[in-house]
Amino acid sequence: VVTVRVDVSCDTFSLIEASLKLLALTVRGEYYYITLISSDTLPLRANEEIREFFVRKRGKKFVYEKPLRREHTKRFRYEYPGIDLRDKALPVRVRHAIKRRFGLYPRNRFRKMMPPLAFGSNWITITAAFRDYIFHYLADNIAFVEAFRYASCGDEHFFQTILKQSPFYENNDKLRYMYVDWTTGPQKPRTLDESDFDRLDKAVSDTTDDSFYIYARKFSDSLDLAAYRERFLTDEDEELNDRPDE
Repeated sequence: VVTVRVDVSCDTFSLIEASLKLLALTVRGEYYYITLISSDTLPLRANEEIREFFVRKRGKKFVYEKPLRREHTKRFRYEYPGIDLRDKALPVRVRHAIKRRFGLYPRNRFRKMMPPLAFGSNWITITAAFRDYIFHYLADNIAFVEAFRYASCGDEHFFQTILKQSPFYENNDKLRYMYVDWTTGPQKPRTLDESDFDRLDKAVSDTTDDSFYIYARKFSDSLDLAAYRERFLTDEDEELNDRPDE
């Protein structure tokens, strides 16, 4: 068993570093698809339905892309300190806000060496072929890594930017497959529990052109997992097979 640990802090390069180390571990296995999800994520569909979806979409990448806004480029303008400000005292957060607002951090000297930025969800499903392309690209573009090392919230741009300028981009299926509730609150995003089951049912049934929800997050630690499994993860055929003969 290989154990790889990264001390992850929100909005810092450590999120990208951890993702790259996880992807590197998959090279040792024979995988067609690799999915990056967080520990507070659960599947919304039974295993067989998920498998059939990816077989049907074989060759596609699933990197959900969102419109790039002007404020996103500010994340790369300066060399930010790379600390999780949520864990810092108020004076530290205030000093950071002032420095960022008035441009008191050093300029990110690697920013101009980057390709055009892309933006989207950091929860992605990619093919092994694109995974290999990522590592080849990074080996040939050291400045790209360094630009992200000093950025803020770079994990929402890293893989999207590599993909958009790659030959794999034309096969990217921009489906939203991760359900996240940013509107209901009170948390941003909302912490999901049993009271959200009807909402999740509706999300599963929504198979429009731009969405096919396979996973959902963030779930409460107190979620009734047995009830959740029975509601969303038990295949109808499995239920029939589990019934005793009458």
